[in-house]
Amino acid sequence: MSEALGNPGVCDASQRRGFRFQDLIVPVIQAPMAGSGITTSALVLAACEAGVLGSIAAAYCTVEQVERDVQAVRAGTSRSFAINLFAPTVDPPPPVAAHAELDRLKAWHDRLGLPAPTLPEMVSEPFEAMMEAILALRPDVVSCTFGMLSHEVVGRLQAMGVFVMGTATTVREARMLEEAGFNAVIAQGAEAGGHRGGFLGEPGGGIIGTMALVPQVVDALHVPVVASGGIMDGRGIAAALALGAAAVQMGTAFLATEESGAPRCYKDKVLSAADDATVITRAFSGRPARGIANLFTEEAERVHAEPLPYPWQNALTRPLRKAGIARGDPEVLSLWAGQGSAMAKERSVKELVSALHLEMANAVLRLPRRTPSGNGTLHLGFVGGLGPGAASRFYRELAKGPSVRGEVLGMTMVHADLHRVLGHVSRAEKRKLAEYLGGLMAQLQASGAEWAAIPAVAPHYCLAELKAISPLPFTDIVQATRDELRVRGMQRVSIFGTRFVMETKMFGALADVAEVILPAPEEIEAVHSLYLSLVHRSKGTDEDKAVLTQLATGIIEREGLDAVVLGGTDFALVPEGELAFSNVDCFAVYVRAVFRDLGSRDEADLVMR
Repeated sequence: MSEALGNPGVCDASQRRGFRFQDLIVPVIQAPMAGSGITTSALVLAACEAGVLGSIAAAYCTVEQVERDVQAVRAGTSRSFAINLFAPTVDPPPPVAAHAELDRLKAWHDRLGLPAPTLPEMVSEPFEAMMEAILALRPDVVSCTFGMLSHEVVGRLQAMGVFVMGTATTVREARMLEEAGFNAVIAQGAEAGGHRGGFLGEPGGGIIGTMALVPQVVDALHVPVVASGGIMDGRGIAAALALGAAAVQMGTAFLATEESGAPRCYKDKVLSAADDATVITRAFSGRPARGIANLFTEEAERVHAEPLPYPWQNALTRPLRKAGIARGDPEVLSLWAGQGSAMAKERSVKELVSALHLEMANAVLRLPRRTPSGNGTLHLGFVGGLGPGAASRFYRELAKGPSVRGEVLGMTMVHADLHRVLGHVSRAEKRKLAEYLGGLMAQLQASGAEWAAIPAVAPHYCLAELKAISPLPFTDIVQATRDELRVRGMQRVSIFGTRFVMETKMFGALADVAEVILPAPEEIEAVHSLYLSLVHRSKGTDEDKAVLTQLATGIIEREGLDAVVLGGTDFALVPEGELAFSNVDCFAVYVRAVFRDLGSRDEADLVMR
């Protein structure tokens, strides 16, 4: 935790590494939701502490309000956060033909006992003053919408180590942001709640869905792309990453959380929304925005109202909206929300992010790689590394549900010849190992296997060579573990397994996913001894669990690790239940991967720890 600093806790850019998407535990940005008091400092702080990028919404705020929010966030976390603002635009002159809209709004004012509406004298805070304040605050990230920041402003921010993002609704807008030097582009799909962030052509243009927009923007740019619009759970995150996005931006899901400052009546409308509850309207602000339909938007549509230009209409309806908040009347509020509102749940930010993390992992692991053969049964063979105890447990897992379409034909152990064959893993040795494993898989194919499971780690050293000659498709434990670390966002880990696994850096294959820290020599010996004691048993003991926990927590605390990867599958024999340290259990990961490749969708008994 960082200490609260005076006015308002400026961070020294020379002492920070700078924001990176890979530093997020879950690749999510909490959207900066301006207005209605939604984006509280408590919401931003909770988002940061949960492992996503929290965003302070500076739009509609005074400089003093933003400074207070920054101070509150920095007092509670040392993690990165963003400040979002509206890009500078030229406001249109005061409208001269406002009588019709003033007359229409008078009936709404009368309903709430408000004075007759009048045009305000000033409609927005000066951009220059806010930008200078943000430059002085030096957040890790600045994002903007409704347009571009100048080359000068982008350069000044980046010179201070600030990561700069802009919002685009079309490929053309995205290219302009990249050309202006922005570090990343937020691709806002039509499903997104709130105002459309486009800046070329008519504000209501660029109504392109997230699924169509994101891959086109990814293909057009050389900077990271953030997907935004309609993403409400981990399945949506996984889909966006598959389309090439580096992260996603989510608003409505955070709006419904306990830390959100959205009025109770607003949250209730979101939580009870149907799938077709939202509309795009100009009735509240004069600029197209997506929100839940209510009496105000329906009346505007029915009478074909002509709202004033933004930001005049936004300022004109502000007294009405403030009165609606005070009275708990959602029919006069701008209920900005995305098309996924029906999926919103009320819970804490921590609970939301934890759910996103698990949903994303399960979504990735459930992606089918192969459809079972015509009779619905896929014949599975093993090229093994599983010890007898872990193997018996694997068979029990495999037999848990009738929906698992698989038949185990046989298991061929690798361990007897592994050390002799592997050597120092030269190019020639890789070919030799691949040929050896390929021969074992050919034996399984001859017995009728259509798919091979390889729980041993050695094949990953010759993965390319093995794929080139293998007669069977196969599931590889190291690739499954790589996927697990990636979806969990783990950046710094250690490996527990046999001495061979640890000393030869067998899991160096994880190096492009996470930094792997080897245990100390005495820890290697202790872990190796524990593993060997498990290999020929059918189950472990509470004493095994205590020893494993003590060894793991020791290296986690000393090295500041995210997790210890249990690289020996026989560690699965340690008594079931949560181990008292952060870990990736290769056995559980591998079982899920095999279930996925068998075409199973019933993973109720395979819960990720």
